[in-house]
This record gives sequence, structure tokens and C-alpha cells, in this order.
Amino acid sequence: MQRALRMACVKRGFASKTLVGFGAAPWGDLTHSSRAVRVADTIYVSGTVSQGDTVAEQVKGCFAIIDEAIRNAGGRGLEDVVLTRMIAADVGELDELTSAHKAVFEATGNRPAQTTYGGTLVREWIKVEIEATAVVQAE
Repeated sequence: MQRALRMACVKRGFASKTLVGFGAAPWGDLTHSSRAVRVADTIYVSGTVSQGDTVAEQVKGCFAIIDEAIRNAGGRGLEDVVLTRMIAADVGELDELTSAHKAVFEATGNRPAQTTYGGTLVREWIKVEIEATAVVQAE
């Protein structure tokens, strides 16, 4: 699993910005981007992929990475997610994809808004890419 690293905290006007790195994955260096960015109480998690033979395995892996990124940005994890966006390489696998999403969030008790669409992904082995937005609640 990729390890998210807190990279920097920068002051921009009235809001600070926290960047969470990609860890060992080279994508951040290739694209000059972050795994996640927190601005005030909102955490934006980049499109995330994971290894796995099935869509369900990849969905579970993606959400493990997303959970870790949110925690590294100061959130509680998947409980803070308010929106997910899933890109399916094969819309014929929609039932498996949505069932896996449901299982992940039923376990957290959270019910985020969700969008799914089909598209061509950047590597042949990738069955799904997931992006998330989280809002950290005051305790």
C-alpha cells in the first residue's frame, strides 16, 4: 500500500494549505501533484488507483489509500467523505463497482454523495479510479 506523507503546510491569505504526498508512488513527481490537499476544513483527494484482479479488490484498495490520505491531512478517514467520483473502465462492471462502494461506506456508517461514469483510464490494468472530497467536522 502506498504510504501518504505530509509534505508541507503553506500559508495562503487566510487559509492554510496542507499537501499530502504520494509516498513511494512516482505519480506525484511525474505530475507535480499531491495525493491530497487540505484547505481549511475541506480535503481534496486525487484520483486514486489500486492493484487487484477484480473491480471489488481495486475499489477496496483505492478506499484504503484514500482513508490514509484523509487521516494524514488531519481528518478522521472515510467518515469525513462527502463526495466520491468513480471512473469505471468497463461500465459492464457497474454492479460489482457499486456493490463494493456500498460495502465500504456501510462499514463506516457514512453515506456520501456519489457520481460514477465510464472512461478510458491511463493503464490497461486499471479497472476503476476514485476521487474523493472530505470535510473535517469540528469535534
